[in-house]
Amino acid sequence: MTAVDEKASRPDATAPHSVAPAPRDTATAPRDATTAPRDTESVTVRLVEPSEHDAVAALLVDAYTSDYDISGEYRVSLSAVAERAAEHEVWVAVGADDQLLGTVATPRAGRLISELARDGELDFRLLGVSPADRGRGVGETLTRHVLDLARERGASRVVMNSGPQMISAHRLYHRLGFARFHERETRVLDDGTRLFAFVLELSAPAAPSVPGGAGGPGAPGAPGATPVPAAPAHHQSTDPRTAKA
Repeated sequence: MTAVDEKASRPDATAPHSVAPAPRDTATAPRDATTAPRDTESVTVRLVEPSEHDAVAALLVDAYTSDYDISGEYRVSLSAVAERAAEHEVWVAVGADDQLLGTVATPRAGRLISELARDGELDFRLLGVSPADRGRGVGETLTRHVLDLARERGASRVVMNSGPQMISAHRLYHRLGFARFHERETRVLDDGTRLFAFVLELSAPAAPSVPGGAGGPGAPGAPGATPVPAAPAHHQSTDPRTAKA
């Protein structure tokens, strides 16, 4: 699930990567947690440091509660950064002054982070951008990092769940070439909300980065996948159910 902005369309540690304009998706040399972080002109994506766990927790809570009402239980889940980093990979996007801008979580190589994914796929969760730093393409930079990581690990697809009212996140996925994955939309929350599933086939051409522009192709090779319709630009959701992942 994601808490990102829609303005500027919004992958082990990485080498230098640009936010304005954001780079095209390209395969890069294999990286691991011992290599240099990925930089852009003003943003670096790297693994979280233990000293940052509390700050990342606060960023996620701020990102989600700025748009949605969330339960106390989900707030606790968002804040469990130390536990998540011990089991999976928590990435942070930081500015030139090392200020935290956003975050996303991925599984360690050979593992999964959600019930949605299958062997050979890479999934991600909890993409969030600080409300004060929205509009800079941070969400897109983090998502492209995930796509690069998936390619380096030889994954066939990238998949994720998203709440049905997370319209701005859906626009981002659409621009990057994701499609709805209807046959995987089997997760229903306690309140009856059925989560959307999205898929990007890594064999498909990468979508060009055009902040605010039209999206690239969908994922024609995925069974049950259909292109994501672009939502009206003026639509904003405050549905609390969509902040759950």
